[in-house]
Amino acid sequence: MRKSREIRDGLEVWDRLFTIFRTLLREAERNLSTLGISWSEYKLLSIIEGEAKPMAALAADMMLSPAAVTSIVDRLESQELVRRSRCAEDRRLVKVQLTERGMDVLTKAEEIHNRYVESILPSLISQLEEVVKEAKDILIEKTN
Repeated sequence: MRKSREIRDGLEVWDRLFTIFRTLLREAERNLSTLGISWSEYKLLSIIEGEAKPMAALAADMMLSPAAVTSIVDRLESQELVRRSRCAEDRRLVKVQLTERGMDVLTKAEEIHNRYVESILPSLISQLEEVVKEAKDILIEKTN
């Protein structure tokens, strides 16, 4: 009986963390939608800000499949925020780079996202502290 209670308590902690994350992501998506981009698109733009990157490297950096990254790049390319080009040294490689318009959108997205993070930080810290305390209590109870 004790083990099933521990599992249930652990699942509750996991569910609370997941709910916090999902709520944050949903609000970030809503904020970024004012610029016509999603969270994944914002993340990709941020990754290629400094330099063009191969599609495979983007997939690894974003922890997504190559097909998922291709879909994101397709959407961004249709908005003229990125452009693809073949690597001169190895024509098999396709690199993705920001366009000037993409840099403008990225700058605005960073401003919007930073304002959002600043506005929710006190509440987020409080929620996370509460969940960590619950997890700590579960672990202490488990070891006793």
